[in-house]
Amino acid sequence: MPSRGHDSHFDTLVWALGSTADTSEVPGAAENAYTLDSLTDARALADRLEHLDHGDVMVCGTGLTGVETAAEIAERHPALTVRLVGRDEPGATLTPKARAYLQAALTRLRVRVETGTEIRKVLPGTADVVVWTAGTRVSPLAAAAGLEVDDRGRIVTDPGPRSVNHPHVYAVGDAAAVRLGYGVMHGTCQGGMPTGVHAAVSITRRLDGKYARPPTGPGNTCAPGGPGSAPTAGTSATSPTVSWPRRPAATSTG
Repeated sequence: MPSRGHDSHFDTLVWALGSTADTSEVPGAAENAYTLDSLTDARALADRLEHLDHGDVMVCGTGLTGVETAAEIAERHPALTVRLVGRDEPGATLTPKARAYLQAALTRLRVRVETGTEIRKVLPGTADVVVWTAGTRVSPLAAAAGLEVDDRGRIVTDPGPRSVNHPHVYAVGDAAAVRLGYGVMHGTCQGGMPTGVHAAVSITRRLDGKYARPPTGPGNTCAPGGPGSAPTAGTSATSPTVSWPRRPAATSTG
């Protein structure tokens, strides 16, 4: 574990502990809904869908995770009715062009979008399949280790992305609350890919005795519509130019 001083037993630590779906605040969600927290969870959901000739699939949460989940299921299982349910319009915080693309993709895939809905309980029989994507829960390990965290338990970092109270620790993806010009960057894979790349570049430059450059360029992506669909915005994680969002990006919460 890192200490608050500079006598740590490591030179550099990259913290990338992922978050899990937060089913704790809605009764019945943990018992009656599938999540995508692990390969085992994803396989269980895939197996259930493969054995449905027809039926109703309810995806809870209209953030980017919910959008991509609903689109993927609708693409792979056209005989099923897929509903995307949550409080906000899908892509509500994306640019108008990106939001229009997203909405057109959902319409093409016949995903039924139900907004203005707050899910307070998940009962057995709510749908043939319920998938929970509304919200994430971060591991408490970072706070227990003495790192400064935000109200969601994410490590607070500079744009580096280094911990603001322990310069030997870098945090990426779901584990990080990265402070940028517009505010705090969201987590999930759309944040994990650019932060991971930038952390690696920053560490390499510091080891070479060079200044760690600030991130540049857009980096928020969402690909509704299954394999081969175009991202709404962003660049590849393997691009030689490190990507990073310049404006607030959609969150994975519903």
